Amino acid sequence: MAEIDIKPQALFDARNRILKLQEQMTDRVLQMATEVEKLMKIVPASEAKAFLKARCNLPAVELSTYVGFARTLKGSEDVLRRRAHPSQS
Repeated sequence: MAEIDIKPQALFDARNRILKLQEQMTDRVLQMATEVEKLMKIVPASEAKAFLKARCNLPAVELSTYVGFARTLKGSEDVLRRRAHPSQS
């Protein structure tokens, strides 16, 4: 009996799992950015940042990503989702 090469299937499965994780990560980043933006509309930015770092254990690097989102990527959510969900384009 011929031995079946499992490598192509392993690569295919890995790709599918990785793409699904990328979709989930994009969705979570967008959700986090939305929550940070909501908070910063109500609470002064310095207070919101201190709260998110101290009480929510949000690392400064992540926080700057979410804060910067409103300035640099706001309005591009659909583009980001299409990038993360290529099959839905």
